[in-house]
Amino acid sequence: MKESEQHVRRSEATMRDRHLPQGGFAPFPGQAFCPASTAWAILTLPQDHGWVTQARTALRRCILADGRLPILPDHPQAYWPTPVGLMALLGDASCATDANRLASFLLNVSGAHWPKTTDAPTDHDTNLRGWTWTEGAHSWAEPTATAMLALSAAGLRDHPRLRQARELLMDRQMPHGGWNYGNVRVFGTLLKPDMTNTSAALCALAGRAAQGTLARSLDTLAASAAETRAPLSLAWAVLALGSWGRDTSDLRDRLPELLSEHPVTGALDTGTLALGSIALASPDGLAAHLARRAARHDGQKAA
Repeated sequence: MKESEQHVRRSEATMRDRHLPQGGFAPFPGQAFCPASTAWAILTLPQDHGWVTQARTALRRCILADGRLPILPDHPQAYWPTPVGLMALLGDASCATDANRLASFLLNVSGAHWPKTTDAPTDHDTNLRGWTWTEGAHSWAEPTATAMLALSAAGLRDHPRLRQARELLMDRQMPHGGWNYGNVRVFGTLLKPDMTNTSAALCALAGRAAQGTLARSLDTLAASAAETRAPLSLAWAVLALGSWGRDTSDLRDRLPELLSEHPVTGALDTGTLALGSIALASPDGLAAHLARRAARHDGQKAA
């Protein structure tokens, strides 16, 4: 059996207990529908899979009038699933209108920003616009990176918002490599990098910055990835390092064990399992994974 076929079977087996009769996926077996879990699950399954069509329909029902995709209908301010929701709808012509609504919302919303002052407790440029997890908060690294990835996949790579978002991520890079949640220093204290934020930023900056300007971040991430046993962090690291041409074979060899159900902590959430599955199938990065899905869908449509 080909590796791609094995991957499809693994994905289906992983998601089976989380798939809901009305369409979509839950974070854990027996739980309710979750937009973020549904979006990540869609990205692991073939475009023509029956569950994908149902899940996309369920996801589209959750989009609010202004184009945001909130984590829950009664919490519209928590719109952080919007970028991955956009990724999940791309490649299906029947979802084009809703995908455009999501993209339009992202282009018209930003984290809070203000002119930088000399007495600020942080030293990054607070006037650069990126994205955030919740309405009214400052722009942070991971939501800015995921919005960049989604909008680039939607054909908006050269939009001015993405150029400024690139500036934001470069401005927030730690001097010794990596990214924190979005600060570099607070009250003069240099913060420590976080693997997930570092990986997301590196995925978003692939093809947008010279590798030399990110060498410390890539080396920092590679060193952390070699030691971590956190499945979400390792999956993100595989996608980030792979998007810059780094060899991740040793990391991918370790990933299946970390994604398996733990005898003490139990099963992992759907988003983590899905991202891990994507990392195993697309070690050259999340952007490449999205591009291949779109190309396959175009080929199927032409046939």
